[in-house]
Amino acid sequence: MLHRILTAVTALAVVASLLAGTAGQAAAVTGFDSAYFGESAFLTLGPGSSGQFAVGFNNTGSTGWLTGSSSQVDLAICLPDKTTCNTTSPNAAFASNWLSSTAYATTSTTFVGPGQTGFFVYNVTVPAGAAPGTYRFNGDLALHGTASMIHQQGYYQDVQVPNVGAPAKLACAASPSSIEAGSTQTSTVTVTVQDSLGNTVTGDSGRSITVSQAGTTSTIDSGAAGAPATGTDTNGVATFTLNAPAAGTTGTDQLSAASTNLTGCQVNVTFTAAGAPAKIAVTLGQSAFPAGTASSTTATATLQDASGVTTTATASTTVTWSVDNASVCSVSPSSGTIAAGGSTTTTTLTITGVPGSCTVTAAATGLTSGSATATVTAAGPAAKLAFTANTCSSVAINTACSATVQVQDAAGNPVFANTSITLTNFKTGTTTPCSATTTSTVPAGGAGNPATASTGTGSTVKFNLTDAVAQTCDLTATSAGLTSATTTATFTGFGTATQLTSSSGFVPNPIPANGSSSSSITYCVRDAAGNVVTSNTGDSVSLLKDSGTSTTVISTNPTTTSSGCATFTVQSTLVAGTDVYHAIDTTKNFTSPTSSIHTQ
Repeated sequence: MLHRILTAVTALAVVASLLAGTAGQAAAVTGFDSAYFGESAFLTLGPGSSGQFAVGFNNTGSTGWLTGSSSQVDLAICLPDKTTCNTTSPNAAFASNWLSSTAYATTSTTFVGPGQTGFFVYNVTVPAGAAPGTYRFNGDLALHGTASMIHQQGYYQDVQVPNVGAPAKLACAASPSSIEAGSTQTSTVTVTVQDSLGNTVTGDSGRSITVSQAGTTSTIDSGAAGAPATGTDTNGVATFTLNAPAAGTTGTDQLSAASTNLTGCQVNVTFTAAGAPAKIAVTLGQSAFPAGTASSTTATATLQDASGVTTTATASTTVTWSVDNASVCSVSPSSGTIAAGGSTTTTTLTITGVPGSCTVTAAATGLTSGSATATVTAAGPAAKLAFTANTCSSVAINTACSATVQVQDAAGNPVFANTSITLTNFKTGTTTPCSATTTSTVPAGGAGNPATASTGTGSTVKFNLTDAVAQTCDLTATSAGLTSATTTATFTGFGTATQLTSSSGFVPNPIPANGSSSSSITYCVRDAAGNVVTSNTGDSVSLLKDSGTSTTVISTNPTTTSSGCATFTVQSTLVAGTDVYHAIDTTKNFTSPTSSIHTQ
């Protein structure tokens, strides 16, 4: 008890001494003076974490502190000696939107009158590589324009960076937390590996982390709609990209992150509906035409919101059509109406056949105008095929995409003729057909692999593809007498896990019966289409022998899956023969087909 009393008396004496010293200091600038009021608590933050400091000073002078004027007062940065101020902080790496390189912040309110309290608020972020220890932030008040100190009182606040413990849990965040369905907007989902105190474990890298979806779902990275995604962390952080779903798909995507032996985390992202009309988009039924022939097509004006998503009119909207080159084209009628609740109106675009280009514009009061261009080309004889569009360069399985083939002359001009085009698709580098389903449109034609269709009166054929298997396919377009064209289609992702299989069996096979040769087999958890479910990590898989005495299992058995797969190794005995094995995923209760290994 005596020790506590003496300690308290000593503390009070120190405070009294400090206050006496402060009170004895004179104001440094005429009309300006201040007195310390109070501050927020010190912070304990791990590397990569952020926090906020706040300190208040009373205006004890006769002049108000007005931001943006000659009387603006800032919280200047000081060195540990508490007298050298308006300088760069030794902890500058912690700065998070500070007022400048020599000041933390100015007052949080525009004006602080005499007798009022001004608050100064600033943020700090601990650098990823910060060593454990105490980091002190010294400061005092100064005039913004002249850097003159007002009344130095030795203010400081500390950040304690503790020793980071072992990985214990995950933390989830999503930015932004709301994106518009049908748009190109994305949300970045950040998963952080933390110790039990919430510090980022910056030394943790290569850890497998899986993010799953529930509720109203979309695609993560390049995976299938609604499917989970797996990634690895770098310096304790892993990021995933959540894409906006199709237009009209509103609701909340409930995202959950998991990793073996760590406590998981959750975060939500909301998918919102289209906004109010902001602009007009114009599309043409046909945009390229041959010279010398009069023809026509439909021009469509579509209402869009600011993000480019189709939306509906809140009131009857009049759209005015115009063209910039009447010698090439014309429109009729020259105006149309989009009724309340509607999205489009159309007109007829007539092509004269004169070579050149013609831009069609749709305008409406209060909306950004839209336009599209039609071209009329004099072409030579058909000489080659070319892919002019390909939305299948990286698309999730079971998602529609397309590849457009055009007939061209030697110079690359479109040729308008009734030309039959055949599209074949094979697994890249092989002659094995891809399982991609192919149909053709513009105009309609055959389906299958290969698929054949005619350009009709146009110059192009669009082939639509979907695939249930994650793979890359070589697409080749051919037509009699014309140079062919090639491109690729890549399908990614996986569906729900349904089976445990080995794609290659034991390798090598057979092996010598010498008591030392080995062979390995890999089993993977797959979806119904045979895609490896790479998010599947941590399942317990056992390799069981059905018959034979010519091999023994020398690898860990059971073992756990990593990125959907588990590998086992067997070693030969001195007995020649055939052994039969199968695997079982006890976590999911999947049993594999049998596989044989031969020794000789």
